[in-house]
Amino acid sequence: MDVCGLREGFRLREYQEPIVNETLKEFEEKARQNVFISLPQGTGKTVIALAALSKLVNDNKVKKVLVLIPRRVLVNQWVDKAQEMFYGLGLMKNPTLSKESVENIRGWLKYAGAVGIAMTMQSFKNIIKKEYFTEKDFDMVIVDEAADLVISRDFIEGFRMSK
Repeated sequence: MDVCGLREGFRLREYQEPIVNETLKEFEEKARQNVFISLPQGTGKTVIALAALSKLVNDNKVKKVLVLIPRRVLVNQWVDKAQEMFYGLGLMKNPTLSKESVENIRGWLKYAGAVGIAMTMQSFKNIIKKEYFTEKDFDMVIVDEAADLVISRDFIEGFRMSK
C-alpha cells in the first residue's frame, strides 16, 4: 500500500509522467547523485519533483528530504502545492531553529510520518553554521530554482561533506 501519492481528483499533465519516470531512472543510474530537471516556467517542475519524491518514498528509497528554495514565499507555495495535490508528503516549512526545536523536528520526522523540511537557503546556511543537522539527517536534498542558489553551492557542498 502506498504511503503517499496524488490525491483523488488530481493527476499529472500528459507530458509530466514521462519526465517523472526519466527522473527516477536517472536517479537510479547515477546512484542517487545530482539529477537536474530543467523545464520552462509554468510546466510544473515542482509537481514533477513531488511526484518523483512520492514514488521514491513509496519504494522506501527516501525517508527524509530537505527541500531548499530561494525565497520564503516560494517555500510556502511549494509546501502548499504538496499538501494540496499529494497525501502523505508531510513537509515542515521554514522551521524555527533552536536546539530544542531541532529535537522536536527530529521527532516529528521520525515518528509523525513526516517526509521532510522545506526551507530557504538562508535558513539552511544557519543550520550549517550551528551544526543543527548534518547530511545524515536526510536521504535526499531537492534544490528548487537551482539557478538562484548557485551562489550558495559551497554551503551545499559543505553540508554534503559533513558525513
